[in-house]
Amino acid sequence: MRSSILFLPLILLSLAARAESTPATLESIQQCMLANIPTTTSEQSVRLRSIDRAGSEQALSARLWWRHRDDKDTRLMARIDSPLDLEGAAYLAIQEAGEQTVYSYIPAIKRVHRIKGNTSKGKLWGTDFSYEDIRYLQAIASSGELSLDGTGSIGERPTWIITMVPTDPNSSYQRVVNQVDQATCVPLMSELFEQDTEARKVLSVDPLSLSQIGERWLARRASMEDKLNETRTEVEITRVEYDDKISSRTFSPSNFYKVR
Repeated sequence: MRSSILFLPLILLSLAARAESTPATLESIQQCMLANIPTTTSEQSVRLRSIDRAGSEQALSARLWWRHRDDKDTRLMARIDSPLDLEGAAYLAIQEAGEQTVYSYIPAIKRVHRIKGNTSKGKLWGTDFSYEDIRYLQAIASSGELSLDGTGSIGERPTWIITMVPTDPNSSYQRVVNQVDQATCVPLMSELFEQDTEARKVLSVDPLSLSQIGERWLARRASMEDKLNETRTEVEITRVEYDDKISSRTFSPSNFYKVR
């Protein structure tokens, strides 16, 4: 089963998977979701808008590159293009042989910083996504123990309820509850629970933004809401390309921040 690194919402939205004819078992739903993950690479351009409790807004634009070689080597790189004060900021997430390492680059200090421990649970560039959120949301089908817990609906769209319990003992979350669209296998809602009662964060997809590229489905718009802090971040994918050749420099810890 292909594994993938969790990143920014963007790829987050690509969790979409090819629709099958009424998959009814956990295994068939997993395979349906995984079928929309690109075979080798993807490149995306995204816009993000973060709104705090007072209503103040911050807008970002970024590009994302993803590469999957085998079950032991998956990499994701993200670079901020605007605003000017964040331009050039980048991060690289590497999942290799079951271990994940994250590197970040801040232009103001011109240094690459290796992220580990609880640092991965902090906000990414002031958005409502953490490195850990991206990790789980990008790989719902392969990030933990899954269970099929019945059916539901989002609006008029029937869904399967898939619960993921992280296998990482240091995870911030006890579980991630997903409502997966039965027509496209796109997760339309993901609720991230720190404790048993209420979700700490909720990722909601705009069903009207669902689109198909070849056999793959993806959602182009989504919103992450932090229930505790009363903030949210809206994400839109403006461009996506699958399985094109991407330079290995893009995924190298010594060169990723030099990509333009």
